[in-house]
Formats: sequence, C-alpha cells, structure tokens
Amino acid sequence: RALVFVFEAGPSSSIVHLTSSLYTAHHTSIMSDSGNESSAPVVDEQKKPEEVVVEEEIKVEGGGLLQEITVITGEEDEDVLYKCRAKLLRLDDKEWKERGTGEVKFLKHKETKKIRILMRRDKTFKICANHYVLPELKLQENVSSDKAWIYKCPADYAEDTPTEELFAIRFASSEVAGQFKEHFEASKVEMASLGSESSAAPAEAAPAAEAAAPASADA
Repeated sequence: RALVFVFEAGPSSSIVHLTSSLYTAHHTSIMSDSGNESSAPVVDEQKKPEEVVVEEEIKVEGGGLLQEITVITGEEDEDVLYKCRAKLLRLDDKEWKERGTGEVKFLKHKETKKIRILMRRDKTFKICANHYVLPELKLQENVSSDKAWIYKCPADYAEDTPTEELFAIRFASSEVAGQFKEHFEASKVEMASLGSESSAAPAEAAPAAEAAAPASADA
C-alpha cells in the first residue's frame, strides 16, 4: 500500500510514492518559466530500493516494557566437560520409575576441580540428578539394552536432603552411551586425585523456576 503526495511545481508536478518500509522516487521533467526542460535525476528502475529498518520497543498490556533478566543457574563457576540427552530412572520399591528426561552434564568446578553430574528435566528444568562422580561409583551394563547403564549413588542431592539411589540412565544410541561411560570413568580418575575432599556435597543448583533452558534435542 502506498501513499501518494502531489506537490505543485509550476506547469508540471513531482510525484513521490512512500511505503512503510521502503520508498522510490519518480521525478518528472520540471519545466522552467522559459519553457526549457531542466535536467532531472536519473533513476535506475532495476535497482532495488533501500530498505528502512524501524526499531520498535515491545510493549505489554499496562504500558510496561519487556526487560532483559539475568538468569542464575548455579553453574556459573563450572565448565561443561560433556553433555547429552538421556532418560533417568530410579529403583523405588523394586520398581523402576522415571525420574526425568532431559540434558545431563558433567560439570567441573573452576577452583576446586571437582566434577559432578547434573541433570534437569525438560520444560520444568527441575533437577533430577545432582551428585559427584565419586571414585567408588561403578557403571553396570543393562542386560536388556546396550544404550543404558545402571549405577548406585550413595548420595544424590537432587532433593533438599541427600538420598541413596540406584539409577538407570538410558541414551538415544549405544554410541552416546559409550561416550557417557568414557567421561564417567575419566571423571572418577580426576576425582580420585583430589583425595578425601571429593566426598563433600556438590554445589547447589538454582531452583527450577530460575534455571536457564537447555538446548533442545531428540532423546
């Protein structure tokens, strides 16, 4: 849709077409009082008109403006050694129950050098696993699948108080399961080199409501 303004200029006129995002000017010959035709700018009709970018502020109901919020995850002092998607289950009263599906990470603290496993559920980002990779942890094969591992954790801090858990963690492929084991075993070696200090509780992670969304991928 264009707006057309006509400006009278002697015996002839100049017509300017304006649109909301770009403009094109078409100049007609302007006759002088003596009747001679004056020179007019040459416009290349094949040239793409310049685009005009308009920056707008996003307003919400009530007249307020959306503001950028700094999100605290509790992982700011740690480096990600490895991450992948997985499904975590726990043994509860002789029955396997799903703990959550989401992204599991190996996080190494920049100062203490301790390594922990942290896993958050999709959508809610609530923590479903949070424990150190202690030297005594052992991955056991799942007889029914080469895409999963079973291990016993003496103290998982996903909840307010630490609990002893028997976990089964399942991946999208046997290749990913193999990568998880490699980083699991390497982390155990690093933690063993730290001595007895590695048995302390891992760092607390931010509440789910304040946690950043993980990168999405297929489980």
